[in-house]
Amino acid sequence: MEYFHPERTELIGESGYIETLCGIRERLAPYLLTERFASFDGTELSWEGYLAENARGAVVILHGFTEFPGKYLEMAWYFLNRGYHVFLPTQRGHDSGGAIHVDHFDDYVHDLHCFVERFRNYCGTLPMYLYAHSMGGGVGARHLQEYPGEFAKAVLTAPMFCPKASDVPYPIALCGAGLLLCRGARKTSTLFRSTFNPNATVEQSSAASEARFRWNMKCRIENPAYQTAGATNRWVYESLALRRKILRRKNCRKICVPVLVFSAGQDSQVRTDVQRRFVRRVPGAQLVVYPEQKHELFSTKNEVLRDYLEKIFRFLEG
Repeated sequence: MEYFHPERTELIGESGYIETLCGIRERLAPYLLTERFASFDGTELSWEGYLAENARGAVVILHGFTEFPGKYLEMAWYFLNRGYHVFLPTQRGHDSGGAIHVDHFDDYVHDLHCFVERFRNYCGTLPMYLYAHSMGGGVGARHLQEYPGEFAKAVLTAPMFCPKASDVPYPIALCGAGLLLCRGARKTSTLFRSTFNPNATVEQSSAASEARFRWNMKCRIENPAYQTAGATNRWVYESLALRRKILRRKNCRKICVPVLVFSAGQDSQVRTDVQRRFVRRVPGAQLVVYPEQKHELFSTKNEVLRDYLEKIFRFLEG
């Protein structure tokens, strides 16, 4: 195994950003670890990662809905140069290029436990930390509840504890999704039908940085497996039902490690009021709000990203 030697690095400028990321990808290629394995139910999963020389710990980066590890190359670069091993799982159904489906939301949770067991082979007794975005944040929160203590600390950034269902009240949205399942429309996409749009603009996205948005689009255009879009009715129902499990008081009390939650004031994808309720119910949880920011806080402009990263590292290393 090759170990990357951490070096002093600055925040990547938005001018020439794609060229810089391509250079980083090429630079890290000799250190790339990959593996495919069978999860708890036999589903084949994959991950990629990098090992830092004389690591102080390990960070698991858990992507969000219709995302993929390559979108987080910049974040991986910062963690790696800070002296952390970095592991990036691909969540089930996110390398198929179609609509996202899951039978039970907790399948993602048990998958994460299986990933962690694989990563332990490389980490030994090093502390392991979670950095999880959006849907990954929902998975991460449930993991903290079901597998307490596997992570030493967790950063949940714009976590999806409950997706926004347009202007439909939550109980009606949940019942509507449930009715479709009763009619046998489990794997069809009646409620959330979408296709990948290679001509999308940053204004239509959850990113604030044009450069970071363009990197994401470049990766998706290059790899059809990452052109996921929309979700099956079952996924919609499971994502809506997640709120009850996440906020159940006895589940919140199971969380025994420090948790930092980031919330975006202009988030159009997930409900921020549910994030606030979660933080109030989890002992010692912290909340940081960026009132003017969109959903993807790691894809924002540098003046905000710098503060965001400083808060993350202060939390992990404090």
